[in-house]
Amino acid sequence: MTTNLTDLTNINGIGDVAQVAQTHTGGLFFGIIIIGIFFILTIRLSHRGIEKAIAASAYVCLLLSGTLVYYNYLQLIYPIIFLFLAAGSTFIAYRNQQP
Repeated sequence: MTTNLTDLTNINGIGDVAQVAQTHTGGLFFGIIIIGIFFILTIRLSHRGIEKAIAASAYVCLLLSGTLVYYNYLQLIYPIIFLFLAAGSTFIAYRNQQP
């Protein structure tokens, strides 16, 4: 079994490794990373209530994915999804708030 490692010859840091991974996965590498960050943050913040945890995680991932879209590492659909998640969960958390 032969492998093609020509993309790895000019690697100088972790950013180059991420670019090669992004290229070889067809643009899904950073999307998977952002979705993983979303779930990790949601689980970590769930002790404050699931609505608040989803809202906070969605806002953080919205900022991260917006930055990655600006640098052409992600497609525009990721920040749009996180924007709707953040808006919806914020509305639900506000509605469920005790008077």
